Amino acid sequence: MKPRRRLNVKVITNTSREKVEELDENSFKIWVKSRPVEGEANNAIINLLSDYLDIPKNMFRIAIGKRSSNKVIEIRD
Repeated sequence: MKPRRRLNVKVITNTSREKVEELDENSFKIWVKSRPVEGEANNAIINLLSDYLDIPKNMFRIAIGKRSSNKVIEIRD
């Protein structure tokens, strides 16, 4: 079985624009308009990564850092 891909993500919330910056193959910096309240920012992160990587949203899971600005996101097989 192929191992899951893991992405290291640094998130900046409550910004005026949304942007994804690829730092290297598995590291990203993401700016979201959403606030870090009730999962709003986490949903925005998944939506942006899904569009950027052209992978369905249901393939992503926040493995580490649901309440942190530093996250590890797994892409399921």
